[in-house]
Amino acid sequence: MKNRLCFIVLQCLLMLVIAFSAATQVKAKVIKEGYCGPDVTYTIDDTQKLTISGSGKMSDYTFDKNMPPWYEKDIRWIEINEKNL
Repeated sequence: MKNRLCFIVLQCLLMLVIAFSAATQVKAKVIKEGYCGPDVTYTIDDTQKLTISGSGKMSDYTFDKNMPPWYEKDIRWIEINEKNL
């Protein structure tokens, strides 16, 4: 009987921990966003992630005249959501 009660209590605690962790996930805040092509967008969030998404051709960038909009930003990782990019 004691073992069964302990098992039920542990299951309840585990369910509470899972529910609490799911409820406290924080969505990253976008700090900069814009277009980098006719149908291609970019976002930079507060976790320093650059996300590029959309379809079609992306703008050509150089480091002498046409700098990318995220130049001089502290980017830690890049995610590309390609739809015919």
